Amino acid sequence: MKHFLKKLQKLPESKRKAILWSVIIILSLVLFSWWFKNFNQKMKNFQQEKFIKELNLPELPYEQ
Repeated sequence: MKHFLKKLQKLPESKRKAILWSVIIILSLVLFSWWFKNFNQKMKNFQQEKFIKELNLPELPYEQ
């Protein structure tokens, strides 16, 4: 690992920046795909009627 870091430190700044941004983009894609999968699963399990009942909103009088 130390050898890898020293080798990385010797690279030109432009290559180090390219590696950094590549790692950031890959990690963000992985995290976004995980979040999207999790979000879809929660939406499939979401029950609107149950959610509204749990809110305990007061009923407003209806006037005509």
